[in-house]
Amino acid sequence: MRKAAIALALGFLAYKGLQYYVATIEHFAFDISEANFGRLWPNRLWLLLHITGGTAALFAGPIQLWSGLRNSHRLIHRWTGRVYVAGVFLGGAAAFYLSFFSQPRSFGVALFALGVAWWVSVGTAVHAITRYQIEAHKAWMIRGSRIGSVQHLPRELAH
Repeated sequence: MRKAAIALALGFLAYKGLQYYVATIEHFAFDISEANFGRLWPNRLWLLLHITGGTAALFAGPIQLWSGLRNSHRLIHRWTGRVYVAGVFLGGAAAFYLSFFSQPRSFGVALFALGVAWWVSVGTAVHAITRYQIEAHKAWMIRGSRIGSVQHLPRELAH
């Protein structure tokens, strides 16, 4: 019963995440015009880098946390981990840049702080796994996954 409840909750979150993605992000990839980007037009390249990196990380993250896959297919786990780390690096770097142009200013400060927290948590996870500290790696990856989704989750659930 517990597994069914968890699967249902995860399915609901995945559905809401995809719904949010299609409604608010997908159009940036297919309509690269000043009218579509609005005030973000001068920073469109950075926004597209942020979306690309963030999307890679947000879709690879849950695969990383799936213990069945992690335990039975280590090669897949390692490669999706590399995709996740690359996505965090790219999405975080673009977030740092975009934070200086965000309105209101307080949102920019929060965006920058979340980028730092995301980089530190995932960097610490990578450092832990290179030292074969598996439990520390798991804990820091979970923290990184939470930090990476914290900015978008309330908007995803509201749509």
